[in-house]
Amino acid sequence: MTMKRFILLLIMFINIQPSYAGIKLGGTRVIIPSSVNAAQMNIYNTSDYRPYLIQSWVEDKNNKKTQSFIITPPLFKLTGKKTNAIKIIARDKFPENKESLFWLNVKSIPSSKKGVNDLLLVINTKIKLIYRPTSLSMSIKDAVEHISITKKNNTLHINNQSPYYFSFYRINVGSYKLEKSTMIAPFDKKTIALPKGVSGEISWSYINDFGGVSIGKKVD
Repeated sequence: MTMKRFILLLIMFINIQPSYAGIKLGGTRVIIPSSVNAAQMNIYNTSDYRPYLIQSWVEDKNNKKTQSFIITPPLFKLTGKKTNAIKIIARDKFPENKESLFWLNVKSIPSSKKGVNDLLLVINTKIKLIYRPTSLSMSIKDAVEHISITKKNNTLHINNQSPYYFSFYRINVGSYKLEKSTMIAPFDKKTIALPKGVSGEISWSYINDFGGVSIGKKVD
């Protein structure tokens, strides 16, 4: 390899390093109260110069596109250091006795800059979209008291007797920590196999409406 070719390859390698700036969402989940049938999500472009094309849509809990919601605007250009908001509007009827789960998708498509060989990545961000009836029989705070986690032999039994979806941040049995995050639907039950010999106090925490972590009940 000649010195001239080596220098050219080195320059190309430096130029295609990915930028860590990009698109950031204003939350980790969207809650749509039935009283207003709509919610808003802010989208930020943290890049100094790069515009992005933003495309958004909603999928059902089985990851299939649904027309149950309208997003405005569904497609727009977001320039560097700017913010825009999308509005998600419910157009269908959903059960009034429990939450309904969907997924909000936000795809960011970067534009290229003339004269720069950047490595451009199209990123699709997917977050929970929850439709929440205002007529539910209990508050989210009270719902924590209706989550039961018990252990029998080498199996963990989770019972959700509330109308809310719960996303567990962590579940501990003694010193053992479940590695995989778990979500349970309203009025649903779930079992998780445990390694042999695991025992001790059961403690758990969950992701709240603001994307933070709240502590659940402890079980001896």
